[in-house]
Amino acid sequence: MCFQDLRAIPNAAYQFHKEVLSLEELDVTSKHPDAMYMQSLLIRERILGSDHKDTIFGLMYRGAVYADTHRYVKGARMRTHVHHKHKECTCIHSNSDTRVWGSVRRSALHQMLFT
Repeated sequence: MCFQDLRAIPNAAYQFHKEVLSLEELDVTSKHPDAMYMQSLLIRERILGSDHKDTIFGLMYRGAVYADTHRYVKGARMRTHVHHKHKECTCIHSNSDTRVWGSVRRSALHQMLFT
């Protein structure tokens, strides 16, 4: 599993949100639905790892939500983050993974060009 402490490094894909560390931060964050969703994605990636299918699905789904609501830059950042994380994780090497990621890249390109 590829592991990185996501609490220390703000990332554009997560709109530079960092994982909350106190109840006060959580109270402020809870008033913003998008920020709460970012928290769930950050926590999921920290616990499951970047290469876990549920982490990937969550990120790809959020990217699709952004694209559907015409927030293409946010969607592209999310999908780019997924792609870069996959390239960093050298623990995935099977042919089925290669086919899946080829499909993900084609899907992202199609959405950015035609939606």
